[in-house]
Amino acid sequence: MASRVVYSVYIYPEVDASHLKMFLISELIKYSESSLLIDKEFHIDKDVPIIVMGDFNVNVKRNEKEFGFMTKNFDLNMVPTNYPSTLGDSYIDSTFTRNISPV
Repeated sequence: MASRVVYSVYIYPEVDASHLKMFLISELIKYSESSLLIDKEFHIDKDVPIIVMGDFNVNVKRNEKEFGFMTKNFDLNMVPTNYPSTLGDSYIDSTFTRNISPV
C-alpha cells in the first residue's frame, strides 16, 4: 500500500506569520526538492499524497498570497470552500492537498 501523509494543524491565535511558515516548512521539507539542498542523496517521493488540514487561526482566504509557498514549494493546493468556518464569517480552518483525487 502506498504511503500517505496527513497533518492536522492547530495554530494558536496571534502567532507571527513567519513562525507559522517556518513550522510548516520544517514539517514538509522532506516532501520537497528543497530537501536536496541539505542532502543530495535524499529520496523525495513527489507522488506521495499529502493532506494538511486544520485551524490555522489566520483568515486563509484573505491571505492566500501568504500561503503561496505551500503551492510553490510543496505542490499543495488549498481546497476551495464557499462557506466560512466560523460564525464571524472567517476562513481560519482550511485544507491543503497534493495528489488527492476528488471523490
